[in-house]
Amino acid sequence: MGAVEFIEHGFRLHGNKIKLDPYQKKFLSDDSVFRFVNKSRRVGMSQTIAWEALYRALTYPNTWVTLVSTCDSKAKELMTYVKDALYSHMEVMSELDPDYVKNNLRLGIKTKSDIRFVSMNSRIESIPNSPRAARGGNVTDLYLDEFAHYQDPETLYSAILPAISLDRGTLSSKVTFISTPLAKVGTFYRLWADRGKNKHISYHKIHWSECPRLKRKIDLIKKSMDEDQFRREFCNEFVDEAHSALPFSEIKACIDEELKDEMDLNTKNPVYVGVDYGKVRDSTVIIVIEIEYERVIIRHIKEFQPSKDNPNSYSEAAQYIIRNYKRWNPNRIIIDQTGVGEGTIEDLKDIGSIVRGETLTAGYKDKIFSHLKRLFLDRRIVIPNNEKLINQLHAIEKKTTTSGIIRYTHPTKGLIKHDDYVWALCLACYAGQIGGGGSCGAKYIGGSTFNMNSEDNDILGSDGIIFKY
Repeated sequence: MGAVEFIEHGFRLHGNKIKLDPYQKKFLSDDSVFRFVNKSRRVGMSQTIAWEALYRALTYPNTWVTLVSTCDSKAKELMTYVKDALYSHMEVMSELDPDYVKNNLRLGIKTKSDIRFVSMNSRIESIPNSPRAARGGNVTDLYLDEFAHYQDPETLYSAILPAISLDRGTLSSKVTFISTPLAKVGTFYRLWADRGKNKHISYHKIHWSECPRLKRKIDLIKKSMDEDQFRREFCNEFVDEAHSALPFSEIKACIDEELKDEMDLNTKNPVYVGVDYGKVRDSTVIIVIEIEYERVIIRHIKEFQPSKDNPNSYSEAAQYIIRNYKRWNPNRIIIDQTGVGEGTIEDLKDIGSIVRGETLTAGYKDKIFSHLKRLFLDRRIVIPNNEKLINQLHAIEKKTTTSGIIRYTHPTKGLIKHDDYVWALCLACYAGQIGGGGSCGAKYIGGSTFNMNSEDNDILGSDGIIFKY
């Protein structure tokens, strides 16, 4: 019995019989050792590889399937697909063939990351991307899910061929690279661009239009993102980085998939807060960072979206800061007061002198964004996998006017028609640059207040004390 028949007859999804789409059948019928899948989001391929992993483990003795994900949480999520499919299979086969369940589905080990079948001497494990993923052992089937998003994918790719067990008797081993594309950089892009040369790799391209379930939702999806993001995530395109002020490859290198949001910062390290106050119909965003050794780490993000009853979100944000700033214990809170006046600072007067307001002029924006970009290029910033933050960072464009003034712009439609996350982060990081601690190139000479709009590298405080960086 082949994989397609095994899945359609032996599993249920949400209690319903499974009818695989043509692209799923093509993938499952591909006997190539190396398979490469450039896919749209939301076409069900995580579910598909979970089904295939169980088919392989329950059909071929001595199978060792390893599912590799970008991080631990994604690995657990993928294993949930496998376990749900297994329970479905047990339920279906209990009615059709009770002896099969008794003989073939007896589990030796079942943990959060590992399932082993006694009668077949086979196993399925789900692990995060790490050097262990490339060591192989007796691995026969390797699935690299969202491979384009891996940290250091080239090292992993180079280690795969000697690590995989290619000769397993009747079992033909498989290595599957599967991902949505990113930019025109990295191992995933190189393998796709060289598909005419790599005769040993079987290539699959899954466009959103091939998935019947997406056709009903695609107009709504298009409205929720800008054109480049839609082309990348649903149209299989590696979008050029030519217009982005901060390339996606640089952002990706600084993402920590396991970084969690924290409210109570019990740390002796410097902490800084950046606030981009929303104007009418714009969100207000608060970002809290900690400077730890040579790195900036985002610890907390909070967004306040305007509503019909409250079109100006900064009043609510001010009360949030007042309630929670002691939990952060910040050295400095920097607020963008462009266009909203001194009232926003007045709302926070009880906090004290750690609060400062700044007007984001064109020159000032260039200074603080350039500093943020340097943190990314030097790998001295750690950010969470926050979709809005990542997309806004990548959407920012740097342009020079005919008069020589540098402007930063962003798309005017979809979810990325704002840049509030970007400037909140810029303000927090630049406050950390100047505010001391020695962690980001700033040397604190003395004093307590400073003028962030100084054009010199020596920042003169209001009490005549200098910060050098």
